Amino acid sequence: MDKMDKNIFEKISQKFFFCLKKINQSWFKTPLYIFVLVFVGFFLRGWNLGNNLHFAYDQGRDALVIQGLIEYGKPFLIGPTTGIQGVFLGPFFYYLILPFYFLGRGNPAIPALFLAFFSSLSIWFIYLLGKELFNEKAGKIAAFLLCFSSYAINFSRQLSNITPLIPMSLLIFLFLFKSFKGETKYFPLVGLLVGLSLQTELANAFFIALVVAIYSFIFVFKKITIKQIILTAVLFLITFFPQIVFDFRHEHLISRAVINNFVNDANKTSLEAVWKTRPAFIFRWLVDSLGVKLRFAKSQTILFFDLVFLVIVVLGSIFMMQKRKEEKKGLLLVFLWLFIPGISYLFYKGNYGLFFDYYLVSLFLPFFLMISYLLAKFFQGSKNSQIFAAFFLGIFFSANLGRQIVFLKPSEWGYSLFQLNQTVDYVLGALNPGEEIWVRPPNNQPTAYEYLFNLKTKKLGLPEVKFNQNSDEFFVIYEPDSFKERFEGWYLSLVKDKLLLEQREFGIIITERYSSK
Repeated sequence: MDKMDKNIFEKISQKFFFCLKKINQSWFKTPLYIFVLVFVGFFLRGWNLGNNLHFAYDQGRDALVIQGLIEYGKPFLIGPTTGIQGVFLGPFFYYLILPFYFLGRGNPAIPALFLAFFSSLSIWFIYLLGKELFNEKAGKIAAFLLCFSSYAINFSRQLSNITPLIPMSLLIFLFLFKSFKGETKYFPLVGLLVGLSLQTELANAFFIALVVAIYSFIFVFKKITIKQIILTAVLFLITFFPQIVFDFRHEHLISRAVINNFVNDANKTSLEAVWKTRPAFIFRWLVDSLGVKLRFAKSQTILFFDLVFLVIVVLGSIFMMQKRKEEKKGLLLVFLWLFIPGISYLFYKGNYGLFFDYYLVSLFLPFFLMISYLLAKFFQGSKNSQIFAAFFLGIFFSANLGRQIVFLKPSEWGYSLFQLNQTVDYVLGALNPGEEIWVRPPNNQPTAYEYLFNLKTKKLGLPEVKFNQNSDEFFVIYEPDSFKERFEGWYLSLVKDKLLLEQREFGIIITERYSSK
């Protein structure tokens, strides 16, 4: 982390606690314990991020788009791509991080620090939500889990369009439940946040929107006015305006791709193939979000449904025993939030059967809330149940501790912004007039390198770097590729009859310099 990164990190660390406290005095009464967790959470999410930041194809692509607006005034109507070919998210994420790219003079670590800060506020938000849904003790436990969860920490350290979804989804359900309890002034914000969340990660946000619609129809609509419903709908629909304009300008590219994904059987796999792997994948992912790694060899599907049955029986029994009507409604909201997406994913056969872990990003939040609710009940019970709850939290903390330490060390391994900057600085320092650069990352999309070379040449006043063109003298930058035959064919044809002058390694990035013999 360079000097500028450290100064910004320290300033944010000093000021955000004071700002949150001022907001707290006028809005929510929050104990000091929660703000300490927020501070610790931001430290774990932001420390050494300038070195350890994962900056690859997606991040380079986004940075190039934002650079186009900053330097050339090119606005954008769409955002990043989705897992479905031809479907683009809205531009919310680009505009969200745009000011921080500008303030950081193009340094990707600055918008990443902002996202880490925004994510650390999730600790406060989940406390407020747990308190509203159940009680203050459940909210405090949920905040503790989210603060130290290695999964949440790792996810919050990503410069990704999905990262804002965690705090946004917590705010959505916080405002939704407040509306259910009679504070209907928050309901239009639910519509706005749901619309914006659909521009962060489509699969997660779609189910969030579905849960909000079902819960609102059953419990909330009868408490709000027609004017509030119309305002909510307008705020929700207005978030789609940029994508609608883009769709009309480009022969309905997005709408045709969405329709094709649902009606075209060519991109679907069989339900049998889905059930062979997906139930166990979801179960392992949920358990892993607690910091516990599980490995099974047999009966994965049976184990998953045993777990689901157990959770339903235990929580269903607690649900029936509740005397507080609001607490029942809170449990129902968490049930819907967890099980509607979880079960729906077991029947989704599209996108050629591909299923990525980020589809499940918002599911660990209701999972944490359920666990927090149960632990709060244990803490209210007998001495033995209190010991069990404390033991669980101790195991959780120790299981996640080892994973957290790696974020606090300087990055001298693997692939990150640290190694990328080393590579780019080395090549620019050694590059002679007429020499060119060949870049080959595993996906053959060198956007991260293109952005950093472009950024640094402009800052240093150097000529623009030329990529992947024929030249007698050139640098080759590549990373390990799992498709060895494909890589070797490209590499051998490039360096054939060339003389290797020098080779340097920065983490997993290999840089070689060649000239004609």
